[in-house]
Amino acid sequence: MKSNIALILSMSSGAAFAFNLNNASSFRRRGTRVHSTTENEEKTTTSADAALDPEVASKFKVMVCGSTSCSKQRRIMRVDEYATYGGILSRKGDSEVQVEDAGCLGSCKKAPCVAIMHEDFSGYVSLEGMTDAEFSDRRFHKIKYEEDMDRVWDSVENAVRVMMEEDGEEEEDENDE
Repeated sequence: MKSNIALILSMSSGAAFAFNLNNASSFRRRGTRVHSTTENEEKTTTSADAALDPEVASKFKVMVCGSTSCSKQRRIMRVDEYATYGGILSRKGDSEVQVEDAGCLGSCKKAPCVAIMHEDFSGYVSLEGMTDAEFSDRRFHKIKYEEDMDRVWDSVENAVRVMMEEDGEEEEDENDE
């Protein structure tokens, strides 16, 4: 089976990371679930139930395209030119993830677009939750509706959690030595 993903790392925690060796700014993760049973109730929790670490979250930046093509697409939809920016910003809440109204992101035919940056990587990053075309382009395409903005924000939150888990595993490894 040939794939554009060249390396998959599976962790004992159940997390899986996929790295494209041609593009070190790309990663995907398979979600994990933790099941716990109490006396009369079964409860399923996900890693999404935990708060985002502010130090890790502050390394991510959501770039919302505000260029002519993206603004035109929003006008065609009869929404404010800042609708996507406002939608992403409203999902941010008290998170330390940065949200910026940016210039052209370079995917005008797929407008309106959103890109994600991380301070440890050069350029935009690809995240789990992107379509294959978005993953290759490293930009979310046609972010028009609330569901699209939810998908972007869920992907960002997941990426923050992946980085939090990596930090936690590194600390455990250091403590074991």
